[in-house]
Amino acid sequence: MRTKTKPVTTRINVSLSEPLLQELRELVPPRERNQFIVELIEREVKRLKLIKALELSFGAWSDEDYPHLKTPEDIDRWVRSLREAICHVLGTKS
Repeated sequence: MRTKTKPVTTRINVSLSEPLLQELRELVPPRERNQFIVELIEREVKRLKLIKALELSFGAWSDEDYPHLKTPEDIDRWVRSLREAICHVLGTKS
């Protein structure tokens, strides 16, 4: 059986405003605060990475390059044709 190894952790010092710290204390039990903060940072890092990826890919799609996909109906027709082709290859009904 394979076990997951825990990543090395490093302690950091973070300053919070008194009102924010008080809210944290009221909402999150003492022994759960570290995990709460870690999960919060992980979520925010994922969000920031997604934003960065979206910004980097901005402009990759051009309507001029795909004139056959201008309207929602065009897209529906295209998706339907893909599904039908897959069903044909698999020998199943669409």
